[in-house]
Amino acid sequence: MNVIIDIATSSPAGYGHMVRCSHLANELRRQGTKVYAWSYRPTIESIYLRDHAGVVLGAPDRAEIGIIDTMTYDPDTVEAMRERVDRIVVIVGVGQNLTPQVLEAADLLVYQTGWKVPPMRFGAFGLQLSGPDFIILGPEYARPLNVMRRREALVVFGAGIPWDYAVETAEALAATGIRGTLVVPPYYSGEYEYTLAPAGFTMLRSPMTLRGLQALHTVQVGSLGMSTYEALAAGCWPIVVGRTADYVATADILMTMGMGNSMGAWEQVLPENTATIADVLLSTMKEFPRVIDGYGIRRVAKHILELVR
Repeated sequence: MNVIIDIATSSPAGYGHMVRCSHLANELRRQGTKVYAWSYRPTIESIYLRDHAGVVLGAPDRAEIGIIDTMTYDPDTVEAMRERVDRIVVIVGVGQNLTPQVLEAADLLVYQTGWKVPPMRFGAFGLQLSGPDFIILGPEYARPLNVMRRREALVVFGAGIPWDYAVETAEALAATGIRGTLVVPPYYSGEYEYTLAPAGFTMLRSPMTLRGLQALHTVQVGSLGMSTYEALAAGCWPIVVGRTADYVATADILMTMGMGNSMGAWEQVLPENTATIADVLLSTMKEFPRVIDGYGIRRVAKHILELVR
């Protein structure tokens, strides 16, 4: 069976888009599927999938399944994919991307949120996977964590939030005596070279998986995205500063479910306030249980392959 993956964005994708597609490509390949990285508009994300998931660049004339991980709906991408595949799977991160056009294009929708959404009718099949059981994480997140967790903070901000804000947040944490790690997202590489890590902090380029870091830290401060769900799977408490109102709404719902703290939109959140919350948590928290089991990737892959079996 042939599967094509396209990370369809109007700008360079964030960490989550690339990593979850890489995890999914590896899982599909493990099940004997040949996976291709292809895009109607060639992007560096395709190169990332080749380098980290062993997929083939380009695409066959015909494939059974096309997977589009979308940030903004692109009719040209959907039309070009539909000409090549029998079924289309659409992966969406937050509600602002759930447009009528996306729903119409999807034979199977994989909605990467931490809660169930109301039933929706779309596509030819109207199939939807959403909630904690279908978060696309690598198989390493299903394994037990046998580490001594440090009472430190992991700072992980993604695309859409200025690098300066991430640094200021780490500096505010350091000012309260908190130690930790400041993760440099892939697209901040030029700016970070001129940044000095705050006292007590280590600065690290974004690795393929954050699981090892999250297993060592007690809290994670950052924007909402796949790293938030990775933290929940690793037992690291997320303190979320949203990129937009839609991201804040998602974080608010996670907070009502006992799955982290929601601080609001980043333009309205002082790094010092975030540091205060982190300081209280680090002073009072005991071990935080894993609330995502790490097997979501297998469940998602199973449903994708069943579309044509």
